[in-house]
Amino acid sequence: MKKNIKFSCIIIGYNTQESLLELLKSINSQDYSNNDIEIIYVDDGSNDKSYEKFLDYSLPYTKKSSKFYDNRGRVFATQEGIKLAS
Repeated sequence: MKKNIKFSCIIIGYNTQESLLELLKSINSQDYSNNDIEIIYVDDGSNDKSYEKFLDYSLPYTKKSSKFYDNRGRVFATQEGIKLAS
């Protein structure tokens, strides 16, 4: 059965490991219906552990992600996030 997502939060990151963890903690502290939200992370070619940190971080929401292996810029990363959104 497909979830009826009402809100997609797209996060674009490039070497933002520490601030990403703070953002994910903040998202975790929100009180929303778990079935209504998806969190999408697009890594724009980071060479730190940002992408791995997102994958390992436990969220009560649907998670989707994508990683570029070269920095392509915010426009490409945003378009990728939109493609992934339900």
